[in-house]
Amino acid sequence: MCEDTLKRLRELEKTVAVLQVNNKTLADKLNNLSGGINRGLWMIGGGFISVVVAWVMAGGFIGK
Repeated sequence: MCEDTLKRLRELEKTVAVLQVNNKTLADKLNNLSGGINRGLWMIGGGFISVVVAWVMAGGFIGK
């Protein structure tokens, strides 16, 4: 019975090690994805700001 317990414990330790590696990999991928989304949002926001600035420079509500 002791051998069975040790064998089961070793299998559980292997499973935990694999899950830890998978968790680290997923966390890294999520961080990369989050950084890409943040850059995209900054680009969209900058586009809107540049449109507003160009509109104001062209006369805004008054026009030419």
